[in-house]
This record gives sequence, C-alpha cells and structure tokens, in this order.
Amino acid sequence: MTQTQPQFKPGDRFFTHYDMKWGTVVSEDTTYRDQTHGVTGSKLPDTTWYTVKYDDGKTSNLDDAHGNWDMARMVPPRIAKRFGYGDDPVTVEPVDKEVEALTEQYDHGDLDEVEQGRRDRAEFYRNRDYRDW
Repeated sequence: MTQTQPQFKPGDRFFTHYDMKWGTVVSEDTTYRDQTHGVTGSKLPDTTWYTVKYDDGKTSNLDDAHGNWDMARMVPPRIAKRFGYGDDPVTVEPVDKEVEALTEQYDHGDLDEVEQGRRDRAEFYRNRDYRDW
C-alpha cells in the first residue's frame, strides 16, 4: 500500500468545520500511520496533526487525514470553498490603499487631471476583468 503524505506545511491557510474558523498552520507535529479504531477495529487513514492558530488568535491541534477530507478536521481553502464554507477572508485581495486614498480625494474634488490619471491607471490595474474597462 502506498503511503499517503501530509497535506499542509507551516504557513498554509485552512478551514475547520469543527470550530467553523479559518486559520494558519503553525507547525507540523506528529504523523500516525497504520492505526486502527479503538472500538470498531477499522483501519484509520494515515493522518498528521498540526499546531494551528485561528484568525481570532486562539490555538488548537487539528489533523488532515492525509487528504481524506471526509475524515479530516481541517481542509485547505479550495476544499472549504467546494463544501460551501466560502472564501478564505485573508486571501481575499484587500483594497489598494493608494487607490482608496486617491478615490477619496477625487470624490472631494481635490484631484487635478494628473492625479486623476494616476487614479484611473491604478484602478485599471487593480480591476481583475479588463474587458469591462
């Protein structure tokens, strides 16, 4: 039987349905292989346990079931999205601060044509769908 591999490394983002929270992997702890369920005797998937830090600052220990996402306590963002838990709030692109500041100045009539041009260029490059421009 082929050995499965850990699915996360320190710094990776994850979602856990156990606590309904997003967080970041701090460290890889222990990998368990060829374990059996204490009651049923069924073979359990290989799994790696991680120390994780939730976005709210709390820490926990969670496992990945080496990609058996039905058994895992944590899943990567792409799997969380597939299961309907939404997008990772940290990887959503923040609003560019320069564009935000220039837009505010423009709205207040404080920009001349040169600054308006800079704002338009910044907005163009920030816009993901260039066809709408």
